[in-house]
Amino acid sequence: MRREYVDELERHLADAANLAAGGDFEGPYFTEGQIRGRIQFVCWVNCGRERQLMRRFRAIRWEKVAEEARNRGLVAAKKVLAKRA
Repeated sequence: MRREYVDELERHLADAANLAAGGDFEGPYFTEGQIRGRIQFVCWVNCGRERQLMRRFRAIRWEKVAEEARNRGLVAAKKVLAKRA
């Protein structure tokens, strides 16, 4: 695994923490699930990184991240098909 991938993942974690606090955000925006999947991939390749990455992941207030992302327009609205009566 390339070191750049892990560096970018760590930047995404920092971005998410900043977003939860209403701070600066570099982007692009990744959801909690997307970042979790990237962490799982890194840990699959190098299980020695799991403790540090998961500690950072769990410290993030993800509900605040999602709320701030919606407020900033970083999340596309989900389209729902509804049957007309």
